[in-house]
Amino acid sequence: VSISDGGRADFAAHAHFGPDRVGMARFVPQIVTVGAAPDFYGTLTRYFYDCPGASCNDFLTAFVLPNRPPTGAAIAGGMATKNGEISIVELGNVSSTSVAAQVRAFNSNGSLAGVTVADVPALGTKHVIMNRVGETGYFANESVGSAEATVQNGLVSAVSLFYKLNDFGVLQYGYAAPFVSSPGGAQLTEFNSFVSHENEVEVFNSRSQTGSARLEIINLDQSLIGAQDIVVPAHGTVRLPLVVPKDTYGTLVLSGRDGLVMRSYVSRPGTYVLSYGGK
Repeated sequence: VSISDGGRADFAAHAHFGPDRVGMARFVPQIVTVGAAPDFYGTLTRYFYDCPGASCNDFLTAFVLPNRPPTGAAIAGGMATKNGEISIVELGNVSSTSVAAQVRAFNSNGSLAGVTVADVPALGTKHVIMNRVGETGYFANESVGSAEATVQNGLVSAVSLFYKLNDFGVLQYGYAAPFVSSPGGAQLTEFNSFVSHENEVEVFNSRSQTGSARLEIINLDQSLIGAQDIVVPAHGTVRLPLVVPKDTYGTLVLSGRDGLVMRSYVSRPGTYVLSYGGK
């Protein structure tokens, strides 16, 4: 866990978790002025090795979890099983009592794919697997959808986790993106086509009405590369490949009604994926 800008925090838990262990480390900001916002940003980085023990040096991959503060409001995120990826909702409970979080899964067209209630223990973490395996899970292979997490009493945070295994069951890469509420109005994120990167944009609709928006792709020199009108069904998800010039980067601007949330993905196929949330 890293903290920038000299932020002060009390760690309520600090532990090293061995193989096949899931746990939580919590820190509470020391607010100097009542009502003031913390002046730091925390991130969690996960490293993966193909052997147990502290002396292992067979490094596979790493990725950052861009966590968001826990909330009692409904939060949502896109899910996908593209390219054989394993798709997971990770729920975190920062309170001292257990909470029951409802997770609703929606297909890309907005239809309900399923509902589950996950009991998340105090200061604990719970995984909900989204891939359909037999009678469990929600999304078939090569599917795109979304999931929404709500809690009646308490606070939770949630992220989308994605893992890609090779044909021998060894991890190739992983990436994560936070669950959020719609910020409303215009949203900004980024694209990058250097070093043969491929780019996708994901827009999901957290409302029960159809949403529409305009996506503009703006080069670093402020010139307009292209624009597209997007219509997203109620509770639906749209994930589109971006056609951008080689070896450039810039900004994606989504202008639309409240309820829409945008994320973008920059990837080198089979190697890694970088996720960026709309702001």
